[in-house]
Amino acid sequence: MTELISISVVIPYYNSQKTIVRALDSVLAQTKKVNEIILVNDGSIDNGYQIVEQYISDNKEQNFKHISFKTNRGPGMARNEAVLKSSSSHIAFLDSDDAWNPQ
Repeated sequence: MTELISISVVIPYYNSQKTIVRALDSVLAQTKKVNEIILVNDGSIDNGYQIVEQYISDNKEQNFKHISFKTNRGPGMARNEAVLKSSSSHIAFLDSDDAWNPQ
């Protein structure tokens, strides 16, 4: 019997307006679909928050959680908060300036 695996992708971001869409597109392009994408705005002062909100609005078929800190707490705190909010059996971490290959 095949075990079903649920996956949450955690993406903390800080002033990532130029790279966050590429990171998100790479998650949606995966051959193994994820259960949820948890984004943590780590106190950004650029337009990253608005870009992510628009992305979420444009991709309603995907399950997103969007957390926002008022001040920058660092990627470790952002990742920890996202893990606490996760509902999956497995966690995958992706930095906002990185992208995954589809497989």
